Amino acid sequence: MDAQRALLDSLMGLNRDGDRPDDDATMDFRHPRVCKPYLCGLCPRELFQNTRLDLGTCKSLHLPTLRSAYEEQKSALDFGYERELSNELSRLLADVEKKIARAQRRLAEDGEDNQTRTQILQLTQDMQDAAVQAEKATKDGDPDRSLRMMEKMEILKRKRRELLTQSNAGVSNGVDNVNQKLRVCDVCGAFLSIFDSERRLADHFGGKVHVGYVQIRRKLKELMEKKNEEKTEEKQEKENDLGIGEKNVIVTKIGSGGESVIDPGVVVVVVIESVVVVATGGDQ
Repeated sequence: MDAQRALLDSLMGLNRDGDRPDDDATMDFRHPRVCKPYLCGLCPRELFQNTRLDLGTCKSLHLPTLRSAYEEQKSALDFGYERELSNELSRLLADVEKKIARAQRRLAEDGEDNQTRTQILQLTQDMQDAAVQAEKATKDGDPDRSLRMMEKMEILKRKRRELLTQSNAGVSNGVDNVNQKLRVCDVCGAFLSIFDSERRLADHFGGKVHVGYVQIRRKLKELMEKKNEEKTEEKQEKENDLGIGEKNVIVTKIGSGGESVIDPGVVVVVVIESVVVVATGGDQ
């Protein structure tokens, strides 16, 4: 019931029945029923719906108009929403990194050539990317690029087959150790096999769990880079206020003996690491 109400509220607004004019979330993105992560560009509850990692339906409002209003005002005021989202995404990422570490430990005693296994899976992903680019080029009316992508895909296929053949030849006595053919996805922590079909691997890389963690990593990186930029700008502003790093202009004249002499009455202010030193011509 709550999920259905949230959906109706998102589509039509809280005041959809005309009986709640003072509680209409479309008037202000700061309304408590508005989803703040959504305003920042990513609601984690939307990422893993209908998967084993489903966080449940978001019961808050997702309204594009409010997101636009927030985008217009966030540069002038710090509402703290991005900081809260950064903390939540960091927690989700920490959980999956622990999972990845555990899975990698399980394969640590593996005798298989990890480099070969990684190459096979990378070639598979590159093939998928080439296929997507070829399809896009066809839609864009660029047959030459589409043909180049198809040729690239065929080259990648041949390389993958060669590596698979080498891997099969390396299995002693024809006994296949399953663990030796596994690799841990460094994005979502799932086990992948070098013998998985291209379609199965494509389903993994395009699946909700993998794509969800790609979005989490990308968004968290974006938020952290923005935070670092703000810190750098703030530090620079403080240094400018203190005069640190600025070149000091000293007015002098050359004496009869070639020495540098400060004119009497001229006040020279030198800033050295935020300590102000004042000298006059009469102090010589």
